[in-house]
Amino acid sequence: KSATAPPAPPMPPAPPAPPATSAEATPLTGEALAQKIASLAEGLYLDDFGSEGGMGFSPFHAAAKLTTLTADTFRATLGLGDGPKQQPRKFEPADRALQRLIDVAEWEDRREQGAEVVRYMQANLREIIATVLGPYDPEQGAEYPVYIAGIDAAGNLVGLKSAAIWT
Repeated sequence: KSATAPPAPPMPPAPPAPPATSAEATPLTGEALAQKIASLAEGLYLDDFGSEGGMGFSPFHAAAKLTTLTADTFRATLGLGDGPKQQPRKFEPADRALQRLIDVAEWEDRREQGAEVVRYMQANLREIIATVLGPYDPEQGAEYPVYIAGIDAAGNLVGLKSAAIWT
């Protein structure tokens, strides 16, 4: 008589996947992604680019099919003309601006919130840039548009918009 091995016990069910954190890539693109980023940044403000006052962030989205982000593709996507507040004064990788967002959040004991915004943007956008439009000109008013934005999975330009105050 030959002995047969008893059947193997059934495998326990796999544990449930941990809930997705907001710092992970999401299927959101375009306006929905911009709204999510802005909701994460609620209550935070811009204190950068020599601004004399802290301005809050709003969602920013421009439909596009970008493959790369340059000052020229940024201007073209927004349909900017040649006016003084339509020319990038600075157009740079957003690393410094994103770190500044975290540092400013820390002033309000909200460092983790600022870090979460940055992680989320980095997980869902590529070629993230920071730009401020227009050279200082008192005749042009005190608010100068600032964008911290990148390209989403669909090629849209998405991120946050604020303003630098120069008087």
